Amino acid sequence: MTLECEICGSTAGPLRRSRVEGVAMMLCPKCANLGIPLGEPMPVGPGPRRPPARLDIIELREEWPQTLRRAREARGLTLEALARSLQEREGLLRKVERGELVPEEPLRLKLERALGVRLTEGGE
Repeated sequence: MTLECEICGSTAGPLRRSRVEGVAMMLCPKCANLGIPLGEPMPVGPGPRRPPARLDIIELREEWPQTLRRAREARGLTLEALARSLQEREGLLRKVERGELVPEEPLRLKLERALGVRLTEGGE
């Protein structure tokens, strides 16, 4: 496999690493002067391992949208008033209440606290 200059496609001469407009490229001697020469490439090895993302699956009650609506209406709140008190968008709460959008944990906890309900199954 022959390496080609990343600008002109030439295979003439040894390729050199240069930075052109912030991008490191392998360039022929003719194109290498278009950028800033770079030293030898740093060896690339595995970086530090990150722990896997925590994916807790929380089971919501089957009737969670209706639970939200009933609790809001029982408190005499409009969606607008609830949104204002939670500092959330009314459209977001409307979608959540209709069951079109499952609330992420921070919003779910806000709603549970504000309305005095549990949206999750079991002890959660």
